[in-house]
Amino acid sequence: MRAGRLCQRTTLIVMGDLTETTVAATSDEIREEWSFGLPDAELLQAWTQDRQQAALAELIRRYSLMVLSVCRQGCASESDADDAFQTTFLFLARNGGSIRHPERLPGWLHRVAQRAAVATWKKNRLRREPMGEHPAVLDDPLDHLSHRHEAVILNEELADLPDKYRAVIVLHHYEATPIPELAVHFGTTVGVIRGRLQRGKKLLASKLRQRGLVPAVAFASLTAGTVHHTSAAEAVSRLLTKMEGTEIPQSPIDSSLLQSLLYQGFSKMSVSMKGTMIVGTLVFACVIVSQCVGEGQHSAAENREDTPHAIQFPTKVTTHAPDNPPVAINVDTSHSGALAQGMGIGGDVSAMGGPMGGFPQLPKQGGASRAMWKVDSKTAEKARQAMDSSYSFDVDVPLSDLARALGDVIGQPVLLNERAVAEAKQNMDTPIKYARDMICLRAAMRQMLRPLGMKASIENDGIVITADHAVLAKQGIGTDAWINVDEEMEREFSDKLESKGSFEWIETPLSECVELLAKDYELNMIIRAHELENIGLTAEEPITLKLSNVSLRDAMYEMLSSLDLTLTVSGGLIVITTLDAADQKPLSRLYWLDGTGLTHDQVIEIIQTTVSPDTWEALGGPSSISAFVNPRVGLMISTKYTIHKEIERILKTLRDSQFTSDPVEVVEKQESKP
Repeated sequence: MRAGRLCQRTTLIVMGDLTETTVAATSDEIREEWSFGLPDAELLQAWTQDRQQAALAELIRRYSLMVLSVCRQGCASESDADDAFQTTFLFLARNGGSIRHPERLPGWLHRVAQRAAVATWKKNRLRREPMGEHPAVLDDPLDHLSHRHEAVILNEELADLPDKYRAVIVLHHYEATPIPELAVHFGTTVGVIRGRLQRGKKLLASKLRQRGLVPAVAFASLTAGTVHHTSAAEAVSRLLTKMEGTEIPQSPIDSSLLQSLLYQGFSKMSVSMKGTMIVGTLVFACVIVSQCVGEGQHSAAENREDTPHAIQFPTKVTTHAPDNPPVAINVDTSHSGALAQGMGIGGDVSAMGGPMGGFPQLPKQGGASRAMWKVDSKTAEKARQAMDSSYSFDVDVPLSDLARALGDVIGQPVLLNERAVAEAKQNMDTPIKYARDMICLRAAMRQMLRPLGMKASIENDGIVITADHAVLAKQGIGTDAWINVDEEMEREFSDKLESKGSFEWIETPLSECVELLAKDYELNMIIRAHELENIGLTAEEPITLKLSNVSLRDAMYEMLSSLDLTLTVSGGLIVITTLDAADQKPLSRLYWLDGTGLTHDQVIEIIQTTVSPDTWEALGGPSSISAFVNPRVGLMISTKYTIHKEIERILKTLRDSQFTSDPVEVVEKQESKP
């Protein structure tokens, strides 16, 4: 049954047409618009990116019953509950673009609503006014008080669950969504949903027991304070009326107070707040009983209206134009190589003193992005002339004497970078034999050095024989460097991950599966049981899996993903842990872009759009990417191990398919200011 035909002023915005038309529309008519029935993710995108007011109105309508119920369970008065309700959806209107998993929106709204209810206790003193409705007649006012108290604690603990479990529980219990529909909603299987629901409830039950509650009784208390469609429709009407206009109005609750509660990992009401709520509830308990009616619990709110709103849009990530002109920058090379030697990273470090521990950092967006070290000495100018001149060569010397022999021929200083020889995995005694009549020095040095993975470059000191990183990168040499991981152990583990085998486990405990893999593949592998306990798992979770002729990597992925677990590395250990724990302990790795044929902006865009897009900080995730020059261009990436392995495969594929020269990156010249 519909709760009336409420009329609101609605602004219709047609995509591609900036014209706004104000019309009168009823809630019944709005329910028939394009937004009705769309998934949460599409509605959220329509609001945050296209300012489609109908999309926001549909989200408010869809979850108004759940949000108002949570607010009423946690607030002392009806007016406070209405303030918390409005604050929740106004927070969504302003911050919807930062939601990493739109399919988990119900869990996100539940957490914001619970925190908003807590914030009302810090905002207002207790108002002695009864709630307007209650779902069932209670013979004893103390019974109602007990149910309210249990519901408050349940919502507190539910709000602190990992969002993947909170979203499933909220949809299943608050919204009465069947498990098959949940599987469709989250884009996964029924088995995964059952597992998340089971683990989430197990974790929640453990937390409730620690608070002195019986889990079954606490779940039953969800009915305490649950509202029906009429009250939810009225709350939505008040909110949409308040939101009329061109800008989103201020929240009834100070946004800074709400955000401080949201950023806390564990936000419970203080003892004094709970004591105040208990005393206040006792004061009007008799009034509550007299007003209670035996109404059943309802699961959906009624009609909502669209109203125009405004929102701040996040800056769109853009790439640099490939034809940006180069900008030369002066660099002090007096400490060349110091940082690379200290970090165990190959390649000349020609610039110190910039951001990121001495690396000049490339701008993330906008402006010129190419960096060149300024080579303008007289010696460098003569070296350029020599490189374009022709000479006759008859060279038969070890690599250690090549620089001297070439210097004698061309009459210009030629230097050999001995560290570059080691990086190219060459020996100083490697014989160099080369005989040509009247050939350009540039071509001659390319023919002599390229087979060794080396090249000649012009620097202020003259011609320098150094490593050719583009050639070496295609051979898998000097492509990256782990910062906080044992390189040798990770390399061995990475090789073993690609080895194939057969795997068969039937209701085998996880600990036993890991023990067998560690023995068969000679791995130092452990399970962090205390981190599994945070999501309601133990090392004895049963594994059923049968795979033939697959890689160890694929087998471990199948084994762990069904439990929402992952693997990572720590020191010299392979660690089985939770996804959240892996996010909280990111691994840092330096990736050189030599041999990819792409600019740093292009590589960053490829990574952020193809490898778990919601994990990157650009979309509010925990992983980060920074570009820098040294003068080689590289990326410093901090993320979890499995993401690093995907990035590694992408860069290898790019190098395997690249046959032209790398672009010369540019960094915007920084003008000194007094």
